[in-house]
Amino acid sequence: AQRPAQAAAAAAGPAEGGAAEADAELGPEEWSTLEQLVAEQAASLAGGAADTPTTVCWVLRVEVEQLALQLQEGSGRLICQAAMQGVDAGVVGYPATHDCLFAVAKFGVTSSHGPLVSSGSLAAAAHSIRPAAGAANHAMSLRLLRNPQDGSCDLLVQLAVAPSYVTYNNAALAEVAGFFRTEEALELSRLQAQAAARTDKLRHMAQLQLRALSQRSTASKPRMRLAMTLHAPKVAVPGARLLAGG
Repeated sequence: AQRPAQAAAAAAGPAEGGAAEADAELGPEEWSTLEQLVAEQAASLAGGAADTPTTVCWVLRVEVEQLALQLQEGSGRLICQAAMQGVDAGVVGYPATHDCLFAVAKFGVTSSHGPLVSSGSLAAAAHSIRPAAGAANHAMSLRLLRNPQDGSCDLLVQLAVAPSYVTYNNAALAEVAGFFRTEEALELSRLQAQAAARTDKLRHMAQLQLRALSQRSTASKPRMRLAMTLHAPKVAVPGARLLAGG
């Protein structure tokens, strides 16, 4: 019973509380704006506020520290290994927009004869486009933004690949080719016929899609923005003495 009385006394005595001072400092417009902000905050907390184009609806993210693929002989001897480190994949969902990001920090290929491929970094590459957010120190980044909030396009594609370093080793490549070589003789004529039939089918489907796109109006055609930076690999061909360990 004491708390209501104290509150009433504070409201009746301006000299004892700060309410009267606040009333004197805020005008009618300020009070109206304050009431509107409080009402919007209450509606947002209650789940009644309408979503804006930048409202995050859901987030999905997957991180893999290391992913490797090995080729081994029957005895267990390693022939070749391809590995990726720092794999980061994520999707952010908005009311009408989907933002997908895939990035790899490092990738490389090694063999029993030494390294074959190793990746660099986008941050160290000169004249590179700005990588997607969170992928500046990666070797490769791919971003797909569907229906951007600014309405500039229907699909935004950003691809950046840092320089890679390739070492040509004939012995290592021969071992990899021998791993996939089959002992059974392949019927080349049959494979060529199957490939030709598949190519004709794909060509026919592409023609149908182009015809359908040409019949659309200009306003309804999809718009795509593409930004790509692909650095050429640095290839090294060691001499025979270096390959032999001399």
